[in-house]
Parts: sequence; structure tokens; C-alpha cells
Amino acid sequence: MLRTPAQTKKNETQTQRAGLRLPVNPATVAAAAVAGCTLAAGCTGSTTQVRTGPPAITCPQDWRKTHERFNVTDRANTAVVKGYTGEPQEVFRVKDGPVALQVGIEGIVGNLPDGTLLLGQWQLGDNRLFGTFTEAKIPGAGTLPVCLVAGLRGVTVYVDEHGKNFDCPPGLGVCLDPGSTPGNAKTPTRVFLIQASGQP
Repeated sequence: MLRTPAQTKKNETQTQRAGLRLPVNPATVAAAAVAGCTLAAGCTGSTTQVRTGPPAITCPQDWRKTHERFNVTDRANTAVVKGYTGEPQEVFRVKDGPVALQVGIEGIVGNLPDGTLLLGQWQLGDNRLFGTFTEAKIPGAGTLPVCLVAGLRGVTVYVDEHGKNFDCPPGLGVCLDPGSTPGNAKTPTRVFLIQASGQP
């Protein structure tokens, strides 16, 4: 089961169940960890295109108001790809393009109510999947701006389909599933989210 931030405060390690074994390029992770955040408009492309580092991110206007209203911070944010359950070892096929995450199935994102949809874009990188989310469709509140990215503040322990653990290093983006190949990239359906840094 996923450990809570309180259970992992000492070493700031989060645990996520998923199947991941692809090696992560340390240079890519280092670049991801320090890179500034901006979102390029129109994040679509072919499934064979990969990036060596995280994409640029530009947060929408008034995103901070939404984060403050719903207490969205960097801590313990997880959401699930819409249409999935977020069960351990559940994966889905990804490619560059639109994505929607749902809040409240597994994990929370601040005080955003269950059923909130986070709308954004996937962008495949070198052994890493980047995700940027700039809109939240909130029940009873309409569509409001947010600025969240898929990413890990600390080492995240994944569990593969055989029950073996391995670490996904911190940085922007998340690791891919071990069954991923060029043109058939897969990732766990439960996604960790952090607040984009260096944004006005």
C-alpha cells in the first residue's frame, strides 16, 4: 500500500505500486530536478519523439488563487488517469497529447473535491514521462486554472508485477513501466503531482 507522507517524513521517500524497471539517465533526472517550468502550447507529437529533458512550462494566469483556495501544495498530491482505478500494478499506454487525471480515486490533491478533473498534456522524455496540468474542472466551481506537473520530490519506490521494489529518482516526470518500448510506452495509472516552481 502507498505510504503516507507522515510515514515517510524521515527520508522523504514516497512509495507507489507500479511496475517500473527502465533505467533512468542520471543526467536527465538532474536536469529535470533543476529546470524551470513552462508549458508549451500544443504538446502533441509522434509517439517516437523523445526529449532529453523536461518540457518548458508556463502557468496560466491566476493559478495561485486556485491553489490557495483549495490548499494545493507540494505535499502528497496523487491523482489517477481518468477511466482507471489506480490499483497497484495497473498501467496504461501513453503518448504525447491530452490527458485527464481524476482526484479522489486514490490519493488527494490539496482540498480539491472528489471528482475533480485535472486537464493537461503528456510529453514523453528519455526514460521519463512528463505531464503538465493547467486546468481543474471542479464540481460546483467550474473550470479554474492550476499549475501542476508530474514529478517526484523524493525517491519513489515502485513495486513491479513480480513484487520486487526499485527506486524512481526524484525530478520532473515519472518513470515508465518496465514493459515499455519505443512506440509503446506505459506508465502507472496513479500519478504523483508537484507544484511547478519558479512561476509568477
